[in-house]
Amino acid sequence: MLKLVGIITIFFILIFIFFKTDDIYDVKTIVLENLCIERNLDEPLGLRIGGYDDGSGVVIDNITDGGPAFKSGLKLNDKLLEIDGADLENLKYDEVLNLLKCANKMFNLKVSRQIKTFKN
Repeated sequence: MLKLVGIITIFFILIFIFFKTDDIYDVKTIVLENLCIERNLDEPLGLRIGGYDDGSGVVIDNITDGGPAFKSGLKLNDKLLEIDGADLENLKYDEVLNLLKCANKMFNLKVSRQIKTFKN
């Protein structure tokens, strides 16, 4: 019986820690402009986007190590804001995907990124 109480206590402590982990971080959003991607036109960008068809934007949900997107400094969960100055705010997923596919050999991105730091 005592062993069961100990296990239940540990379980609730772990649940409490799990729900409180975000409390130890300060989260701020930064905007990175002019991230330049350079690629050969016959090679993929080395990224995959995910998004919503409600026009709320797209985020990077996969990056290939060593690919053009990786070399440019893009990171997972970066939100795409602009491609070569074209505002993506109200575009749907398919429209953003088409812009990326049709992009020149060298183009610039504007992205927002959330940065987590430990609270002091």
